[in-house]
Amino acid sequence: MVGSWNVISPDGTKSVKKNEDVIQNNTTYLKANLNLDHHWDTGSTTDGFHRQISTVDRADPTALLGATDGMYYSREKTTTEAPETDSQFSEPFFYHTPDAGVTNYYSQMGIRAMINVTILKTNGSIVQNDSNDWNYMHNIDTITKVASHSGTYSIVFIDPLPSNKYIVVGSAREESNDPRTVQISRRDSAGEVKPYNDVVLKTGVVITVFGASSATNSFDNLMLMIVGG
Repeated sequence: MVGSWNVISPDGTKSVKKNEDVIQNNTTYLKANLNLDHHWDTGSTTDGFHRQISTVDRADPTALLGATDGMYYSREKTTTEAPETDSQFSEPFFYHTPDAGVTNYYSQMGIRAMINVTILKTNGSIVQNDSNDWNYMHNIDTITKVASHSGTYSIVFIDPLPSNKYIVVGSAREESNDPRTVQISRRDSAGEVKPYNDVVLKTGVVITVFGASSATNSFDNLMLMIVGG
């Protein structure tokens, strides 16, 4: 927090003149701290809107406040949800009043990395190994073809993931829209097999695309999402 709050305001032991500083201090305190997450006295088109949402971990709520319909909050994953300590970090959740018999809160696990790239049908290489030429990316440093393994691509993240317990969801399609199966290959960038809990998977992942119509990996689009972790 910014500054300090005068609990006694106005102060009955002080004159009106001396209380000006006490009250002004509290006004400055309110403005400075409300501006951390909100726009407060910044302009008619921005006042009242959020800059960001900062939270302090709390327990799962059991009821909503007043006439509200939902609540965003954060809490640390429990040992039941994430037995290993490297996965017990804070995550965002949403709580709402559900229909009878269904869950009333769920995790807002974000997409920690994502990429959509075009593949050369002639040899299975990435069209350009340059983020400026990818169709879409988030937290992806490089994606390269692993020469010694057909249909296999090594992906390196810009920022390492907090754990190796993430989920890879992906698809690959040809011009005919025939889907391909995307499978995680537990290898490093050199093609060496690695155990699932190897630290290399925090910094990147190697995936293999099965079902290409020829040895040249005849598909033209690859999309991957790295979720959770």
